[in-house]
Amino acid sequence: MLADKLEALDNLRRFLPSAPRRHVKASEILNVGRQAPIFSYVFHHFDFIQSWMEKYRSITGAIALPHLGGIAAAFITRKEVKTWYETLKRPAWRPPNWMFAPMWTSLYTGMGYASYLVWKEGGGFNGPAKIPLMIYGGNLVLNWIWTPIFFGAHKKGLALVEIISLWCTIGICTYSFYPISKTAAYIMLPYWAWVSLASALTYCIWRDNKDKKE
Repeated sequence: MLADKLEALDNLRRFLPSAPRRHVKASEILNVGRQAPIFSYVFHHFDFIQSWMEKYRSITGAIALPHLGGIAAAFITRKEVKTWYETLKRPAWRPPNWMFAPMWTSLYTGMGYASYLVWKEGGGFNGPAKIPLMIYGGNLVLNWIWTPIFFGAHKKGLALVEIISLWCTIGICTYSFYPISKTAAYIMLPYWAWVSLASALTYCIWRDNKDKKE
């Protein structure tokens, strides 16, 4: 009797439509995992790490950007400082050569972080920070091209005009940062002060070496 019933059920199952297989998405598996007590702690900290990486990825990019021009400039100055630059008449108050690399590393880092603060507090490129960040970008370009002009092409007069333009844009950039982030504006002040010194040095070199062929 039991064997006959099992055989009848087996024959009936053959005529019934089979249920369609449903594709399980990865997001559904993750949601189930989040609800499981064993994995809730792991998923919670994974979300924290992910948000932390997204936040500091922006900071890292902002800080790294100014250094790109600095790294490129280092390839030009490394040779010229030991050769052509040593033949120029320079004022006695000039900073020692070893000071420039760590100083610019610090300044580039500060500039980058200041731009991040403005980007963050000013709504990115779709908010009030758009114009200040555009000014900042123009300032970076002026900063980067001074080295090829002075050390690369040996154009002392043109380098003087260029660094005066750079000095002016730093002031404009700092002023535009202030309403959005006072901290960012204050961070730009050491940069402005150092370029003031560099401008004076460039002027003295231009003045005292006019007789030398550029």
